[in-house]
Amino acid sequence: MVLNLLALSACVTGTIEIGDPVGDSGVTATDSGETDADTDADADSDTDADSDADADADSDTDTDAAVCDEYPFEDFYSDAEVEGEGWDPYWLSIGFAATVGDDTLQDMMWSGDIVSSYLTFNLFTEDASQSCGIYYDLSESVRSSQAWFTDTGGALFDAWDLSLRDALTDCPPVSADKWGTRDLRTMLEQHTWGFAIGEAVRVEDYFRDVVDDFEVWDPYLMGGYVMTSAYSPDTAFEVSYALSFEAECGLAQTDFDGNPVYREAVAEGPLPDGIGYAAGLYGLTLENLR
Repeated sequence: MVLNLLALSACVTGTIEIGDPVGDSGVTATDSGETDADTDADADSDTDADSDADADADSDTDTDAAVCDEYPFEDFYSDAEVEGEGWDPYWLSIGFAATVGDDTLQDMMWSGDIVSSYLTFNLFTEDASQSCGIYYDLSESVRSSQAWFTDTGGALFDAWDLSLRDALTDCPPVSADKWGTRDLRTMLEQHTWGFAIGEAVRVEDYFRDVVDDFEVWDPYLMGGYVMTSAYSPDTAFEVSYALSFEAECGLAQTDFDGNPVYREAVAEGPLPDGIGYAAGLYGLTLENLR
């Protein structure tokens, strides 16, 4: 597997928009409908999955959170045929948003709109000159009972076995001779996937290097980890930065100005009831998914 820095903000129209915790940090996770990929690939490629890494994935589902009778529900994704001229993707980054705290990932009410829980695969050509996205509804995904290792040694606070369904994509077709399919969704869905939120290790190093006011982000910053059978059945890779927001039964809480309320990073899991969010910073090479 190859991990390399893309330093990007890749997003989806209609999903949640998130600003800086306080002030202007220079790094913003926004869902703008356009992918602005900075092709700065000069970060160290970290391909060494440490098999002795901390496998502290706390799957205990005993929480003090109130039991919710009902969560928001939005089932707005649907399968559609790929269209357009063919292209040759190289990188894959991953984003995530869902109401967490229950055994099943739930949808959310964000800024007055119901938003489905989702996993985003952002795809790029090698020079990041062309990009697109594949977006999956996560409403049937459940908390994982498996203890995963991590490639950075970071502890996992909560982890989910993902059920990928009803994918929406704006990706053009790819060469069936090279990829075995014209639709990259087919290739992605042949693997099992999991996602976790845990300790920021690689992500923290990145933020310390590029964010002037890191102390603003520090209390909130966590790592987003992906597990896929394409790489390892028991190792999660830290590829995203993650944040958490106050929510009650999927309803995002806001301050007096109407802004979502950031929750400080936890020291151990499982995560309390709230909204978990992750945006990709590091890319996986798509070739390894064939």
